[in-house]
Amino acid sequence: MAEGQVDVHYKALDDCRIQVNWVGGRIDVEGTFKDIGMTAPAATTDSNLFGTLAGAHDLAGKMDKIWKSIGQEFTDAKAKLKATEDAISLVETNLRDANAANGA
Repeated sequence: MAEGQVDVHYKALDDCRIQVNWVGGRIDVEGTFKDIGMTAPAATTDSNLFGTLAGAHDLAGKMDKIWKSIGQEFTDAKAKLKATEDAISLVETNLRDANAANGA
């Protein structure tokens, strides 16, 4: 290897990027329920679901808050995986450009 060049296995970088993309494409709340043959909960929980339980309205509200939080976690995870995929692509591009500039 010539001085100034970096020995990189571009296929390994590409394989990693592809796997990150594959995982990111599968992070989907609605899809998760479809995969198990169920439907996602309604946008808001009907407190009648708990019958005459004292505090049913508060419990339904807390369930909605949890569901919203789960959705946000899925959204955040998907965004982080996309950022990782983009970063891997940028690393590969920068390495190729650096090697090209050094005559590789």
